[in-house]
Amino acid sequence: MSTDDTHEVNEAFKIIAPTASNCSITTDELTALLRQLSNTDSIKSSDCFRRPFMNFNLTKAEILWTRVCPLNCSYCAMASGERNSRSLDDWKIGFENLKALGCKFVAIYGAEPLADFSKLPQAVGFAEHIGLNTTVITSGVVKSLKEKLNLLYAHGATSLSMSYDIEPLDHASELKSALAIKYLRYFQSLGSNIRDVAAIITLTKTNFRALPETIKLFSEYGIWIFFDFIHPFRQQPGSKCRGAGTGLTFDDSDLQDLDYILKDVLRLKENKYLVHTSKEFIDIISAENYRVLREYSWNCGKADCFPSWVTIDCDGSVHICDDYQIRDGRQFDMTTLAGEWEAFKSNAKEIVKGCPGCAWNTHIDSHLVKEGKLDISNYIHGRLKKL
Repeated sequence: MSTDDTHEVNEAFKIIAPTASNCSITTDELTALLRQLSNTDSIKSSDCFRRPFMNFNLTKAEILWTRVCPLNCSYCAMASGERNSRSLDDWKIGFENLKALGCKFVAIYGAEPLADFSKLPQAVGFAEHIGLNTTVITSGVVKSLKEKLNLLYAHGATSLSMSYDIEPLDHASELKSALAIKYLRYFQSLGSNIRDVAAIITLTKTNFRALPETIKLFSEYGIWIFFDFIHPFRQQPGSKCRGAGTGLTFDDSDLQDLDYILKDVLRLKENKYLVHTSKEFIDIISAENYRVLREYSWNCGKADCFPSWVTIDCDGSVHICDDYQIRDGRQFDMTTLAGEWEAFKSNAKEIVKGCPGCAWNTHIDSHLVKEGKLDISNYIHGRLKKL
């Protein structure tokens, strides 16, 4: 083993060392993986994500940076008031744990990360520096927005995503949607290190017909479109949703038009319009007359690759999802996650049995990436960082 290899392995095992005896990866296996991932600076279809899934492989991590938000959107329950309570050093250790688990993508959001800003630029910069590809998701409805975007970029942020409602659902929805194009374009203008920018849309029965024209508009500005379907609150603990979705959720009367619209979206995607959402996801959603969407019945725990992502809350606690959290029983912390990974997986498999299911795009795609059925570039448009 070369000196460089020895150093890399030692650094990796510093993260795992506290409970290394419980880990199923050997020194030789870790060395081989590090060598493989070091072969190129630009990984478009990494072999790590194109072969059968591994124990130490997370497609993504969701960081709920804060539960503070200046808005009060009628369908969102993420703003419960707690602020980010962990030190910057703790977040750095948490990111190192994610790296040790093979995580390639980190989404930092909810409730409103720019409303709890003091540690955020340094945290994002550190994650990018060690090879994690990040995006910060914001409504933009915060004081000194331009200055905060400047600081994020100066510290190494490469991607920005903003919420956008095609048709505003309430005053809060109107406020955030008015900012998206202007400030996504502003972030694009900050320098050559920008990887991508995206608008995140919640599709409802009242707005989905406008999706193709919205994609065309945003694509003109080099802005990717990511869309998900509205979910009602279904009484599950730790849900990010609120309200019954009355008048917004899809029913049988919408399905014929929805099918036409999604086929149009796929045609746009094939013609190089900037559609983030994958064909594979649409195929799963539309199967059996849109059963998964009608019933919100996809369950991540039924797949052999589970879990393919983790959610880290603003207190550093680690959960299986941003829409289903159980805080009874054993708890896990971001600073020790890699060393406790097997225990986390075992615990998660029991917890997820109580989940009612979902139809979340980003979750379904996460499994598809880990299973090797979808490229990691589905999450990361542009140059991927080397682990």
